[in-house]
Amino acid sequence: EAVVRNLRARIAELSREEEPLKAAYLREKAMFLDSLYASLIERYNALAPEVADTILQIAASRRVMIASGLGNTNGWSGEVLLPGMKAKHGSRVPPILDGADQKFADAAESHVRTIYDRLTAAGFVHG
Repeated sequence: EAVVRNLRARIAELSREEEPLKAAYLREKAMFLDSLYASLIERYNALAPEVADTILQIAASRRVMIASGLGNTNGWSGEVLLPGMKAKHGSRVPPILDGADQKFADAAESHVRTIYDRLTAAGFVHG
């Protein structure tokens, strides 16, 4: 009976320690995930401007191809949504690029001249 009583007392003691330990474990896990999330968003934000510019150049190339009736524009429908991201930001973060936005169309159009310049530099006549 004494052994059973001691075991029950120890079980009760461990049960009281379980919840705070579990809560501490979950806090640590949450902090790890928050840190990972923030660092990945930081990396994304470092890469996103170059990706956005490349997408705009692709859109401009596609516009020139379509306007010229030359080349094969298969492989991209023209849809794009490059989201804006900020860790721990409580409100909507506007997208970096939205293919349905007039700003995207204007930005892509601003790259068209560069595509024509590259054609000229490669020895092609256009117009």
